[in-house]
Amino acid sequence: FLAVIYSTAINHVTLFLILLYMGNYFLYSAPPLRFKRIPFFSKLFLSLNSLMLVILGYYFVTGFTSLFPVEVILFFVVGYTAAVNFIDLKDYEGDREAGIKTIPTILGLRKGKLVIGSFFPILYTVAILYLKNNLLIPVAAGAGILQFLLINRRNYDERLVFVVYLLSLLFFIIYLLTHPLPM
Repeated sequence: FLAVIYSTAINHVTLFLILLYMGNYFLYSAPPLRFKRIPFFSKLFLSLNSLMLVILGYYFVTGFTSLFPVEVILFFVVGYTAAVNFIDLKDYEGDREAGIKTIPTILGLRKGKLVIGSFFPILYTVAILYLKNNLLIPVAAGAGILQFLLINRRNYDERLVFVVYLLSLLFFIIYLLTHPLPM
């Protein structure tokens, strides 16, 4: 409720994106749709909400949304949707017993880890290719391979995956702040 009031006080674009964000989470979790039960759609809704916040940040910096890069939209819709499936690994046993369809419960834990882990080196490398800085490709590929190895460890620890993910995100943000892309 407060989000609607505060976003109304800012402007109509902020209100629209916040309402869209809230509506997405409703569709994600509320019956009868509950998209969180459907393997692809569950993570797509999470990705779209993250994308909306990025678009909102872009709007605050530039004052418009019309020139928001299509590549970033594709990055979230495809790449982030794929990679964020790692959150299902820690709940594998419970999801399997409850009959919840996730990549690990559909493919099995071992194959699911291989598939989910493989998304990271691809995603990290594609992100750097977008920046058109070939010097960073080994760093991105290395971080992606580290994510793959952490996901496929015998004693999986989601915290380590989050640490590498958040450090990578921090590095990416610092890079963007110090090397702005041409508009």
